Amino acid sequence: MADRPTPYVKRTAGDIIRADEWNEVQIRAQEDIAAHNHTGGFGAPLPRDAIQNKAIDASKLDPDSRYAMKELTVGGPLKVTGTAQLAEIRAALASFSGAKLTTSGDVGVGTATPTARLEVSTQNDRGWDGNKPAVRLVAPDPRYFLDVRSFVVGNGNVGYQFFATGEGRASAGFTLDTAGNLGLGLTRPAARLDVEGGALLGYASSLNAAGLPGDFGMPLKSGFYQNGGADLPGDVPDNAHPWSHLLVCRHSNTANNYQLQIGASYTENDRLFFRKLASGSLTAAQNAAWNELATRGPNTFAGNQVIAGDVTISGNLGTHGFPPQPKTRGWGGGIHTWDVEAEGTVWSKASVQTGNRDLAENFAALEALEPGDVVSLTPDGRGVERCREPHDPLVLGVVSTQPGMLLGADTIQHERIAGEHPIALAGRVPCKVCAGNGPIRKGNLLVPAALPGHAMRAGDNPTGCTIGKALADFDGDTGLIDIFVFLR
Repeated sequence: MADRPTPYVKRTAGDIIRADEWNEVQIRAQEDIAAHNHTGGFGAPLPRDAIQNKAIDASKLDPDSRYAMKELTVGGPLKVTGTAQLAEIRAALASFSGAKLTTSGDVGVGTATPTARLEVSTQNDRGWDGNKPAVRLVAPDPRYFLDVRSFVVGNGNVGYQFFATGEGRASAGFTLDTAGNLGLGLTRPAARLDVEGGALLGYASSLNAAGLPGDFGMPLKSGFYQNGGADLPGDVPDNAHPWSHLLVCRHSNTANNYQLQIGASYTENDRLFFRKLASGSLTAAQNAAWNELATRGPNTFAGNQVIAGDVTISGNLGTHGFPPQPKTRGWGGGIHTWDVEAEGTVWSKASVQTGNRDLAENFAALEALEPGDVVSLTPDGRGVERCREPHDPLVLGVVSTQPGMLLGADTIQHERIAGEHPIALAGRVPCKVCAGNGPIRKGNLLVPAALPGHAMRAGDNPTGCTIGKALADFDGDTGLIDIFVFLR
């Protein structure tokens, strides 16, 4: 048996204990208990300075601080200051089965001063370790886990990244930084929402649902909408179908109703519309007109259109309000327009057909002229005037009613002169004629007459210059007939 302490008053068997000795034993026992200086088993005396107010200073009891306990109840913050102790607690917690850690205070991991109910820090003695996950959630299969990391984006911007890892491969996950940017599938978002790859957005299945306006013209957030199969009271692109789909891109200024809308009817490959709601009430629909894009029906475009590439048209083209169908019988179609202006060469592989049948050129007139007047060059060459001399060798042609082809019409190369007139040089035109040399018959050659601006029959042996050939008979004094102009 191990040594035991010496009795306060030693006696042998059968000795009589005196009353004063018995009292002394009780007094000394009470003094030792009061001084906490009693002994227990083989242990050393319990130091008084180890006993503190509502606590025990373990370092005063055992320098190694190795203790075993069956139950630990923590009424305040749980602080761990030694790595060896932390390892022992971690091992102890790992051995628990169905155990619970309960505290009414804050818990800090990696920090001695938690500022939240649970605070996890990746700082160490070297500073901030941004590559070390702050939290890892492991699936039942340890090959699959979710890491939460933090890192510096730049310029004081910090990001928090969520990595889902499985089979040794980590996905990009998503990132949220302190600048308010959210990135999906990438680590450094450059905008409020930055998506790497495709995105499938949700949509409102019915604009008549609770919380939605029930009108395509009302303020809508960016997204996809449809009218739910019921006719809407508001402005829809195509009323022929009870279904309509709508894509909305909303302006960043939400104080106004700025929207770009692209709408389509439900039928496959059917009509497609777009419009821009530049402004509008936030409580009442103020709708702009829908513009139809390349669809099955007629299309109307407002404003100028610019096409950078080639244009292939399977049918005809009408401009200036003209229909694309040919107006002239027997015409093959193509471009039906009022004017065609070409800056370069106009080349035709087959032919050039015109409605009128003469070739004319613009000349300055020294007097007022009318269509059908026969004109001659002035002797000084400054312009043209009505012919007044029979068989005038300076005769030039006939004032055209409406030229089939007009020369000298380029206002850049030739400045238009007031009083300028198109003079038919060849082709079929109406011409003023008179009976100065007798009746006119089809095929007769015509020459200038003494009557100003008129032509007459040339006769059998004409002199001077002929104007052309009559295409109709004439038996009156003066009149207007078609002639074929050719100067000879």
